[in-house]
Amino acid sequence: MKRFGVAVTSAQVNLRDTGVKLESWQHSTARDMFDGAKIQPGTITYNKLGSNEIYIRVLACVCENQINIPADSTGPKIATSRFKFSKKHVKQLILRAYITRIPSDCTIRVELYNQMKGTVIDYLEFVGASGEDEKTITDLTGIDDGDILQVRANVTTASATSEATFDIGYMELMIDYGVS
Repeated sequence: MKRFGVAVTSAQVNLRDTGVKLESWQHSTARDMFDGAKIQPGTITYNKLGSNEIYIRVLACVCENQINIPADSTGPKIATSRFKFSKKHVKQLILRAYITRIPSDCTIRVELYNQMKGTVIDYLEFVGASGEDEKTITDLTGIDDGDILQVRANVTTASATSEATFDIGYMELMIDYGVS
C-alpha cells in the first residue's frame, strides 16, 4: 500500500479479546475480518489497547543501485529524498545500507541526517570494504516533530586514487510504529 510517498511494508494487528490476528493486511481484508469477528465500529478505542498491539513498519526513504559515485574527495555524495518526520507512535528507526564496491583506502558513512538542525543522528561506517549493515536507532532525542530527514552517503576519508568511485546497492530508512 502506498500513500503520501510512504510505502507500508508490513503490519500486524493482534486483538486479545477477539483472537483476530492480521498480518500483511490490506484494508478490505482487515475490514472483512473485523466484521466477521463482530467488532462494531468504535468499540475498541485507543486507550483500551495493550502496549504495541498495532505495529507497523514503514519504508520512509530509499536509494537503490547507484554506481560510480565519486570517492576521490570528502563530503556528502548522494542522498535519498527528504521527508518530514513525526514522532507520534515511533518506536525505533532502522538504518540499512549495502555498499557493493569501495576503494580500499576510502571510508564512507551512510548517515541519517537531520537537515533542519544540520546534524547526523546516527550512521553506518564502511572502511575500505564493501558490505551490508543495519543499525536500530531507539534514541530519538536529536529529532523533533517537523524535522526534515534523509539518508546520505558521506565520504569521510577520500581515496588517494584520482577519479576513484564507489557503488551503492541500497541505503534506506525504515520506521517502526507501535500504538501503545
